Amino acid sequence: ANDLCAMGFIHVLEHHKVHVPDDVSVVGFDDLVFAAYLRPSLTSVHQPARRLGSLAVELALDSRAGRASPVKLRPRLIGRESTARPR
Repeated sequence: ANDLCAMGFIHVLEHHKVHVPDDVSVVGFDDLVFAAYLRPSLTSVHQPARRLGSLAVELALDSRAGRASPVKLRPRLIGRESTARPR
């Protein structure tokens, strides 16, 4: 789920006295700016949003010209406090 869902999940876990990351690890997706400032800070998969946007425009223009080609971007896992090693 995205970082906002992960943040809500952590909130619900805390309400039920489940501790992150001692009892469960939580990972989001997007690596929003605030992810590093949550407590615990949120482990997240970073996607290059600006690069995605510029590639979308390039691909749209290329496809109109008949020369679109597939593109792969590599996401990065940004490890923070919301995850722990398995025991």
